[in-house]
Amino acid sequence: MTQKELAAICGVSPATVSKALRGSREVSGEVKAEILRRAEEYGVVRQEAHTAIPSSSRTVLALIPELNSGAYVSYEHVLREKLAEKGYSVLFYSYEFDKADLLKFLSRKSWCRLFCGAVLFSYSAETDRITDVPIPCVMLGHASRGPRRIDAVTYSYMPALREAVSLLVSGGRKRIGFLGDGFTSVKYRCFRRALSERGLYDPAFFYVSPYRSSYAGLDGFREFFERRSVRPDAVFCAYDYIAFGLIDAAEAAGISVPADLAVIGADDVRSTKMFRLGLTTVRDEIEILTDTVVEFLLKRIRDPAAPLQYRCIDNTLVIRTTTK
Repeated sequence: MTQKELAAICGVSPATVSKALRGSREVSGEVKAEILRRAEEYGVVRQEAHTAIPSSSRTVLALIPELNSGAYVSYEHVLREKLAEKGYSVLFYSYEFDKADLLKFLSRKSWCRLFCGAVLFSYSAETDRITDVPIPCVMLGHASRGPRRIDAVTYSYMPALREAVSLLVSGGRKRIGFLGDGFTSVKYRCFRRALSERGLYDPAFFYVSPYRSSYAGLDGFREFFERRSVRPDAVFCAYDYIAFGLIDAAEAAGISVPADLAVIGADDVRSTKMFRLGLTTVRDEIEILTDTVVEFLLKRIRDPAAPLQYRCIDNTLVIRTTTK
């Protein structure tokens, strides 16, 4: 039986089944218990954190927040290609946005002999501060303040978000909002700062949904357009999939995008290019970022005592139909 079939039996998504089988804390205890019970009943094997690798192999460990989102899938694909070009393989360990799980894994020193280096994908200020990685490591994540103790390649949202605010203002938008989920605090702070610099920040138009992906977009639409008295005329969504959900809900309610509501996403996942409206979005420069990560990591592997390496690469605003 496949995980997709098990998901249908349990009445949940395949992603939820995958997380439950890995023991993720993101799945509630009751739901997880039911999935594991059904998995045992139908012979679906639980996933282990990693697979044993011969110590002689040239293998890099990539520690990543999740493998179910379009953005991280893109990073996975490109990083695998870049390392393969240099004669290295890569194994991905998903810590499911759980810092405690990540620290627990890192504390198990036995895994070190299996890998020649590591790439740590950071998603918050807390994971930015992790330095206890006992093998050559490069951190990839949002540019944050504070001293760096391991090699790092970061990306900055601020130039693209300032450009996004200018674009919306030039289009006559005055009530500009933010829609995110529980894992988008960095984008929340950056967009609030970009609006504040123009005197446009209004907390009434900022909402963090308890849901994820397109469900967060639907929930955000209900919050902004059904529960609140004043509606935004533009919304920056922390993920492209949140934007898709918001646009679908708006159009179903007779709200025209972009005439009545301008929408901007983030990540520039592959489906943005095929989306019927053409989604304006903030893009991570994945090719440049991964090239730099591989360059830094291989230098660190060759020379563990080399000076600390750091580079910040600005994200890019890609303008399409949803803001015109």
